Amino acid sequence: MLSQLLPLLSLLPLAIAQSQVQELAPPPVLLSTAKSGVIPALPTATPFTGVDTLQGAIISPLPPAPGYLPNATGGLEGTATASPDQPSSTYRAVLPDVQYNPYVNTNVTGTIDAAGDPQGVRFTVNITNLPDQAQFGPFAWHIHALPVPDDGNCTATLGHLDPTNRGELYMCDASAPETCQVGDLAGKHGGKITSEGSFETQFVDPYLSVEQGSEGYFGGLAFVLHTGNTTRITCANFEVVQGENATNSTGGVASPTQSGMPEFTGAARKVTSGTVALALIAATNPATRIFVTLSAMEALLSLAFDNIASKDTQKIRKGLRQIEGMLAQICLSGAKSKPSTPGHHRNASAITLSEQQQQQQATAKKLGQLSDDLAFREFFRLQEGFEWNVVTRVADCLDRLLGMGSSKDGQNDILILSSLSNIQGLLLLHPPSRIIFGREVYMNLLLDLLDPYNCPAIQSQALLVLVSALLATPQNTRIFEHMDGLLTVTSLFKDEETTQGVKVKLLEFLYFYLMPEMPVSGPQRGRDKVRSAMDRRGSTDDGSNGVRKHTRSQAEKQHMLGKYLNNVDALVEDLQESAPFTNVAC
Repeated sequence: MLSQLLPLLSLLPLAIAQSQVQELAPPPVLLSTAKSGVIPALPTATPFTGVDTLQGAIISPLPPAPGYLPNATGGLEGTATASPDQPSSTYRAVLPDVQYNPYVNTNVTGTIDAAGDPQGVRFTVNITNLPDQAQFGPFAWHIHALPVPDDGNCTATLGHLDPTNRGELYMCDASAPETCQVGDLAGKHGGKITSEGSFETQFVDPYLSVEQGSEGYFGGLAFVLHTGNTTRITCANFEVVQGENATNSTGGVASPTQSGMPEFTGAARKVTSGTVALALIAATNPATRIFVTLSAMEALLSLAFDNIASKDTQKIRKGLRQIEGMLAQICLSGAKSKPSTPGHHRNASAITLSEQQQQQQATAKKLGQLSDDLAFREFFRLQEGFEWNVVTRVADCLDRLLGMGSSKDGQNDILILSSLSNIQGLLLLHPPSRIIFGREVYMNLLLDLLDPYNCPAIQSQALLVLVSALLATPQNTRIFEHMDGLLTVTSLFKDEETTQGVKVKLLEFLYFYLMPEMPVSGPQRGRDKVRSAMDRRGSTDDGSNGVRKHTRSQAEKQHMLGKYLNNVDALVEDLQESAPFTNVAC
């Protein structure tokens, strides 16, 4: 019976937003003990279990963006640019005499000085009281993409400073430093630390900069020291001690805490390894919210908007990944993992695969819980204005992609799918954005994607977005009908060349369309202001009179659908018997 298809209705449950941002923990991999501390092309030596971007290494079998490849010329943005003739500013990071990592029973101290030089930036590194080399070494050291927050959480610094979007899958080649991640100090300047007790070195890096606004500027960012499997030992920010802003210096001291031990989030393979993407994620990561301001979130969204507004498909892909990564982090819990056995000196990044999966499942957020999240509240508020509304920008990007036509390698189709996926998640996170599909130009955009010439994946994803756009928004449904949406959907359903998978999705959509347009349950109590706003404004109406003005009865919709499809009565009968969505209105 048709009711057997109802469990397949991934279109309707709001929980699909969560399923889209979760992944299984990565499989065990091998980490090389050589050079930069990132995973090489052919890993050898010590095995360990999943470490993701938050801990300084990407374990995905492929580069995310796709990033750097052997014998290539840098990242997606090319090679790093040398910056000679640096101003005479000096920055210093002071490693605090505090134990950040509870598994490393020593307080690593030291200073990292960086001064402008005619050849670049001259670094003087002096680190003392290193942990036992045999147990924890060799030690990788890098400049990371974000600062250490006030609570001293080294994990919040995210991945390496990487303005060229090189990625971390392949090791840095010190003979070609321009192809390395800009922040990969170990990879470019002598490799991992293998000495016992202390470490001293000096070098000039032409690709880093003490000049604000330049690509390699690292002022305010974090220096991070890692164990041999990339877990963080300690960290400190670079603060100016000589130069224009020297009066604002704090000495680079941040007190690391034990509350931010690295954990698997499942989002690493969904985000680009570029600095901009890491910053976008940081804007919504609970570990970094303490220092990300409203203006910073606006600036980060602006960078993503600039990318998706480009005609360059690589930049469009980068911008879409940035948005996707931000949505993923909003929907993931910030709960911290705990050591499994007190006193057992085991690295947090070396927990078993099953433990990681259990942690991820245990801390996953439900959509209803997001209203209590401060980052989500700020994101929701920004979406209320036209300037920062992400759905509008991604929809415009989708329109441009359709105008570009199909590409031989299928990359344009992939970007269309990514755009649709982002729109679906955004509509579920911010229901008031559905209002844009009350305009004919945007509704027509979705209907164009249901044309037979599009691939089945695009057709299926367009149906998901269409349901998200019509959900609890009757006025959008009226626009859908006015634009001959029923004719478009039923024509595709009856087309002999339409695949079986798409036909199932179309049938699911017809079930959704025939559902009542008024909620049958009473008002829920105990909602806060944001959740109330989501419900009240998600339908984009102005009260009960507005709802009645736009709604149609099930019988009316059944009659309209009957113009294009036979046996609609059987669909309605099956829907009424099953009553699977008693508390949901279309």
